[in-house]
Amino acid sequence: MEARMQTRMSKVSRTGIRKNSSWEPVPVVQRAVAWDWLIDGLRARPDCLERRMFGTNAFYLGEKIVACFTKEGDEPMNGILWPVEWEAHARLTADYPALAPHPLLTKWLYLSSNDETFDATARALIARILRNDPLLGVIPKPRRKSKGIRSKASERKGKK
Repeated sequence: MEARMQTRMSKVSRTGIRKNSSWEPVPVVQRAVAWDWLIDGLRARPDCLERRMFGTNAFYLGEKIVACFTKEGDEPMNGILWPVEWEAHARLTADYPALAPHPLLTKWLYLSSNDETFDATARALIARILRNDPLLGVIPKPRRKSKGIRSKASERKGKK
């Protein structure tokens, strides 16, 4: 079975169901990524959710985002992004010297697939995530609601 599948142009509804140009439901195909051998452990967890973010495959365990796997390409998007709190940077970079703050998303640590220790480091970090290590992963802040025309009109009338 081929891991990558060609799909026709489609639109995505708010529910995440892909719809083709005639708006007939089309099943969402789980996209293959370069490091499926690492991701299998995450996908096996019942609380695992996979979403697209910044052109990566982001993985959540419950409410916590734990890793973003990039497509193989050019640096600095050729590896794995590890969302961690600032306080955990020093400890994790001491344990895993291949980790460094991402040049664009500096709060997150980055492991380049070009690093000699990529396989061992990635496996070790995934194992820590699966053991629910509190240093790895962050709970994203809730999205702010955008103020639309209705909300502005309600504010003028003194309503909330």
